[in-house]
Amino acid sequence: ALARRQHHQGVLLLAQSHVPLQSFSLSDRTCLLPPRPHAACAARKQTLPAALGNCRGLRSLSLGANCLKSLPDLAQVSLLHLGLACNEVDDASLPTLLSCLPAGLVSLDLGTNGLCSLDDTLDRLQVLRSLKHLTLLGNPLCVRRGYRKAVLATTAGGRLALLDNTPVADTSADDLAAATPGADPPA
Repeated sequence: ALARRQHHQGVLLLAQSHVPLQSFSLSDRTCLLPPRPHAACAARKQTLPAALGNCRGLRSLSLGANCLKSLPDLAQVSLLHLGLACNEVDDASLPTLLSCLPAGLVSLDLGTNGLCSLDDTLDRLQVLRSLKHLTLLGNPLCVRRGYRKAVLATTAGGRLALLDNTPVADTSADDLAAATPGADPPA
């Protein structure tokens, strides 16, 4: 697949770019990244340059399908949306990943990764107090019975307007009251 690169009005789209980027220039307003040839994720350890944290005006960052487990420190970036679908984020890498995100992040797409523990994931997402849009669909944790209800019954879920691209209003109050977060199924 061809890498799609786009930078305008604070948007950087690097879906399927397959990057580790070692030598390139990043400025506050210009974030151009070279494409790399496609290779199996298992053969690559993907990392992004720390200089990405200097893109203060960046509002949306789409990094889907890049075999990523971690990110550089983005806490000082004015990021509102982060797309990490189809990467290698798992239960072990999630705490570190979340610790480098800005407090004002509104939208996070973690769909189709390796997240297995719903309870741990929801607990860790508590740090993102501005989060309104969350995508987890495609992770193993989504097969848990009552997944949507369990998410929305948590403090983090109570702040959401969209879960898996579906408005929270589409879940009735009776459904939420009936949600009983339980133990994750055995691995």
